[in-house]
Amino acid sequence: MKLRQRLFLAVCMVNLSGFPLTLAVTAQPEQTTTSSQSIEAADELIEQIASLYTAGNYAEALPLAIEALAIRESALGLEHPDTINSLKDVGELHFQLSDYDSAQSFYEKALSRSEAALGQDHYTTAVVLNGLAKVYVEQGDYNRAIPMFERTVAIIENANGAEHIHVAYALTSLGKAYVDVGDYETALPAFERSLVIRESTFGTESEDYASGLHSIANLYAATGDFTAAIPVYERAIAAYKADPQSEDTRLAASLAGLGSTYQGLNNYSKATPLVEQALEILEQAYGKEHIRIANTLESLGSIYSGQGEYTKALRLYERALSIRSSTLGRNHYLVGASLNNLALLYAAKGDHIPAISLYKQALVVLEAVFDEPNTIIASTLHNLALAYTSQNNFDTALPLYERSIEITRSLYGDNHPDTARALNSLGDLQHENNNIAQAIDLFWQANAIEEFNLNTVLASASESRRQEYIKGISASINANISIHLVDSLSDTDTKRKAATLAATTIFQRKGRILEAVANTSQALRADLSAEEKALFDELNTVRSELATLKFDRDRLQADTDYSDKVQDLEVRAEELDEALARRSAAFSASSEEITIESISRNIPRDAALVEFVRYHAYSPHVRERGYRYAAYVLTDQGNIQAVDLGDAEPIEQLVSEFRQALSNRSERANAIAQQLNEQLISPIRPFLSGKSHLLVSPDSQLNLIPFDALVDEQGRYLIESYQISYLNTGRDLLKLRADVPSRQASVVIANPSFEGSTSGAGEGQRSVDANSLYFSALPGTASEGSTIASLLPAATLLTEQQATESALKQVSAPNILHIATHGFFLPDVAFVVPDANSRAASFDLVDVETPAQVTPSNLENPLLRSGLAFAGANSRSSGSEDGIFTALEASGLDLYGTKLVVLSACETGIGAASSGEGVYGLRRAFAIAGTESQLMSLWQVDDMGTSELMQLYYENLIESKQGRSEALRNAQLELLNTGTYQHPYYWSSFIFSGDWRPLEQVNP
Repeated sequence: MKLRQRLFLAVCMVNLSGFPLTLAVTAQPEQTTTSSQSIEAADELIEQIASLYTAGNYAEALPLAIEALAIRESALGLEHPDTINSLKDVGELHFQLSDYDSAQSFYEKALSRSEAALGQDHYTTAVVLNGLAKVYVEQGDYNRAIPMFERTVAIIENANGAEHIHVAYALTSLGKAYVDVGDYETALPAFERSLVIRESTFGTESEDYASGLHSIANLYAATGDFTAAIPVYERAIAAYKADPQSEDTRLAASLAGLGSTYQGLNNYSKATPLVEQALEILEQAYGKEHIRIANTLESLGSIYSGQGEYTKALRLYERALSIRSSTLGRNHYLVGASLNNLALLYAAKGDHIPAISLYKQALVVLEAVFDEPNTIIASTLHNLALAYTSQNNFDTALPLYERSIEITRSLYGDNHPDTARALNSLGDLQHENNNIAQAIDLFWQANAIEEFNLNTVLASASESRRQEYIKGISASINANISIHLVDSLSDTDTKRKAATLAATTIFQRKGRILEAVANTSQALRADLSAEEKALFDELNTVRSELATLKFDRDRLQADTDYSDKVQDLEVRAEELDEALARRSAAFSASSEEITIESISRNIPRDAALVEFVRYHAYSPHVRERGYRYAAYVLTDQGNIQAVDLGDAEPIEQLVSEFRQALSNRSERANAIAQQLNEQLISPIRPFLSGKSHLLVSPDSQLNLIPFDALVDEQGRYLIESYQISYLNTGRDLLKLRADVPSRQASVVIANPSFEGSTSGAGEGQRSVDANSLYFSALPGTASEGSTIASLLPAATLLTEQQATESALKQVSAPNILHIATHGFFLPDVAFVVPDANSRAASFDLVDVETPAQVTPSNLENPLLRSGLAFAGANSRSSGSEDGIFTALEASGLDLYGTKLVVLSACETGIGAASSGEGVYGLRRAFAIAGTESQLMSLWQVDDMGTSELMQLYYENLIESKQGRSEALRNAQLELLNTGTYQHPYYWSSFIFSGDWRPLEQVNP
């Protein structure tokens, strides 16, 4: 028998009972043969009880424990330590069977006898105190439970010393009680002290250490700090797996906890397999109808429900309810929780009548069990209110919401995500009830909480987890814009408050992930420790290996483990990304408060910020819903003006037609440009009076068009009336005051030597994907590079064989970085092979039936779909690199201090457009790398026309000292006024984003 089981035999305190405590056996009086035989029989019963307990067969163990108690009372007396232990064991088995009244009775008898016979500070008294405190916890009586846990800790410290392992177990029980009452600040030190003792006693690769980590992770998850919880759960799982004697059921608890935490971040793809694995472990250990699997059944059901898989979820919820009802009885709080969860599922399906009935049943059970309100009651009240709201029964729903919010705040404080959800729901009710002013106030409160938690997530999570979290709170931005623009607000003050709420939410949320990733990268570069530098270097290496694999045609054909290797690299990149994000949290978290006032202070007098947003319109008072575009206009005066621009679909259709007409040099381009002007600019024209500079922050598909080429009501291009600079978000204006010096003279890379092996794709490929890119020479870039380098003092010029991927990766914040080469972008749909005279890549063609079409495979990460070609790209050989430089690799460049990046290549400004997060491609990658401003193209550009545009641009920028955006506008106007390049295809492809002001100097 294992040592751990022997500890249990002494005191029956394994796992759920708190901590295993050995009990010193006192000297026994001389016994008769009959009494000795009776004691042996009782010991044999204890052995059987231990085995049954370990297997979870509490009902079978209980009569044996009662029999052993009777024997010991008769043979040893009522106050003998072994008799007290048996009395406590019976109480523990009643506890495990959820018969808390009986458990309380036996534990209280054991406590009375132990205190009288052994003393109030005896070790056995501590064991009984711990067990009785657990019973009080289940009864919701924390006023009695917590002092008992505290007394337990004190007794054990006095008996064994402050660093004894049993102190750690007692501290964990105390900490869990504090978590239950929402006192997280007191709970955490208890858990942390327990963990230190566990580590010093058993080491970091032990079940005990893992259990301590699990408790801390649970605390973080309970507070809604999911990004802090995840790495602690992962450490717990690793420790459980490292201990060969660890019970799989404990590992299952951490797997389920980690899965539920990912669900909290709306990352269902990671949540599902973790909880499925936990359930499988528990079913193998206990069987499919055991009470210990009910929690995991419901966790998995919740995950399925969140993904819309209601049939799967329903079966799991019904199993959990059946198990709990048959095992615990209908009046147990866990049955109430199951009823609540089942009701929630029906509500998600739209079946509100059965949902309301189940919620009511749940409340009856829960309020009968608990003397004081708790999180389960708050959740059920909130859910019942939602169901009544869906039935337009607002009067019944309102007090339920208010009581739910009151309970949640009392338990978790003002900044918990549950409080925000409850406030948003109450705001929705007030909105539906046409109490607009009250709704706006509630949305403001919820928005403040979401912003608080968003700062935490963005400061310490990987990009993918940031995306999932933003997605999870996206309903707020839609609701806040909708209440402003969709509802017809007549009251001026209410309309002003609604506009301020909507605009503030947009400024706070739009482009937030890009900013957080860039801040993380810049913070690390600013103050890298040796360990952090190693992590950062490894991340860049992993990204390079990943990009190389994606574009290596030979490996793709020959390596049967190709997919697994790609997946392993992607997982490692995610781990490194998150580790670095956590290390930079202290830097990232410190930023200026995002308000309309702080942004407007940074808008020049001659400029207007035009913030476009794609949103999902919703209003209980308007039947039309769906995705729409809106524009919010802000000037230096701080006044917000806004207008709804209409349905997204027709606007996006025009965007697509416009891009095609421009790239094909179609005569229809201007006609479509006029239509887009009517949709996007005419509605905001009244707000632009007296302004000559537009700071445009596009959204979604609007990122892919040049606003300069739109045609106004007088038939003039917008470029003729306005200087247009692009921003990722109006919040970018807050960064303009930062003055980070460059660290290197300007670098110009042009006319790489692409030549090498040109072997085609192997047999069996149905389409040509990224690995088949082939690049033709660009002679125009040779003269372009030398001309521009001559204009930039002390510039380094790299051409032909020197124009390598490795050379680019070695730059360190040059003042200006100019790259003239092929660019590429691989969308998820078929596209046409470009003209040989353009700066787009050509492709090896496999499908001879349709030689003009190429269908690339879906490269999951959009930063792998776009990039630049350098020396050796055609042979995929350039020293230690492959010559294909993806946007993912570009994000790892050190450009913090670089004033301007110019990508004189095709389609460098496009990528996968995302609502609220810009374009996932080179544009995003170079922003992450730290550059202040960028000049990039939106379609396949003409080689000679681009060279002429670039020469004009740099002459304006360097010789005439014009602003970075102004210099482009004047160069484009000069091309526009020539006969050769009059069509916007030639002059409007390049757009400028970022800091538009003049370069103060061109030397490092």
